[in-house]
Amino acid sequence: MNQPTGNTQGALTDVGQWMSQVWPRQPHPIGTMYQWSLDFQYQVSPHAVAEIGYTGVRGRKLMYGNPNLDLDQLPTQYLAMGDGLDAEIDNPFKGIITDSNSGLSGDKIHAYQMLRPFPEYAEMQATRSLPGARSQFDALDAKYNYSFHNGLSSITTYRWSKALDNGSEALLGWSIGGQWRDYYHTKLDYSLSTDDLPHSFAEAIYYQLPYGTGRRYGATAPTVVRQIIGGWNVSSAIRIASGYPLWTAVNWGWNPLGQYGFPGPAIPNLIGNPSAHRSVKQWINPNAFQGVSSSGDGTLVSCGQDTSCQPFSHSYGNVPQYMGNMREAPTKNVDVGISKEFQMERVNAEIRGDFLNAFNHPIYGGPWNIINQLDNPDWGSLGTVTGTRNDPRNIQVSLKLSF
Repeated sequence: MNQPTGNTQGALTDVGQWMSQVWPRQPHPIGTMYQWSLDFQYQVSPHAVAEIGYTGVRGRKLMYGNPNLDLDQLPTQYLAMGDGLDAEIDNPFKGIITDSNSGLSGDKIHAYQMLRPFPEYAEMQATRSLPGARSQFDALDAKYNYSFHNGLSSITTYRWSKALDNGSEALLGWSIGGQWRDYYHTKLDYSLSTDDLPHSFAEAIYYQLPYGTGRRYGATAPTVVRQIIGGWNVSSAIRIASGYPLWTAVNWGWNPLGQYGFPGPAIPNLIGNPSAHRSVKQWINPNAFQGVSSSGDGTLVSCGQDTSCQPFSHSYGNVPQYMGNMREAPTKNVDVGISKEFQMERVNAEIRGDFLNAFNHPIYGGPWNIINQLDNPDWGSLGTVTGTRNDPRNIQVSLKLSF
């Protein structure tokens, strides 16, 4: 068992090793959220109120979550050296770093190692406690509330919004998360948030049919008639919304820049419309992305025309992490409830049937349900839909007794 050395080894602590779970000991600015809103409300009638409002939120100096950013990443400008980065040079750490398990203990090392900020380490991966992310959210809300009148009540809401950030979710334990392409330039991945939902409409309706005991009609009808025809209620919840951005950018499952400390998977260039010719079998257009030829001569190729296209060796692609035209399927959900009340002298009963996702509408998407990798034939080709984020139609029946 390795015993903790504390600070007894000074700057030689873990020298030559891959260090993870690094929590930098430095001043941490306090994350700040700025929020403001403006709302107007107008009473349309004694039973109806309309509202409209704007909400703005800005987040600054936020934590990246679980970024796994390498503090020892090769400075970006050195990528221009190309294959020269991989040239072998004499190892100045020979005899100083003596751990045979370290790649820095041999006779030779790669040239790029000496260009790192801390060349005596293989990596210094910062985990969690790292500030610097920012966010922006703007929303326009409209609401119409019709209070209970003649047996009918409803609430109608609509929201237009836009959410931006460069640190949507922590990677630890979550199915969606930010992947940055460059530790020194995380603003490159300031884009739509994983939670961006530009359009959201919701309607909730409850209607007591106006026949039966205590209702507008039929209050004096024979008991048998009231028990059969009266006491019916109908309710519904309707939700129509944009789809969430696909949970991570189109990528390859490996990254040649990883050896230089660049985080995340390799991503291609964007050269077309990723949502063109969309179908359930092909949700992402592979012709919209560009890599290099697998022949190794560096020729740029469309990944739709050359399915074996490779990531760039000494640069990263320009595909945004999340794009407005590369989303999951929109939400179109309708829940319906039908209930019947039976009012007797000592016992009241209500039997209710609920039809969740009544029209059985699928929402294609969800984590890992749309293939976004360019090089994983075992899962399926790019854009293959493998599942939905919602459940199929569900019917449930309940009985309520009051006495």
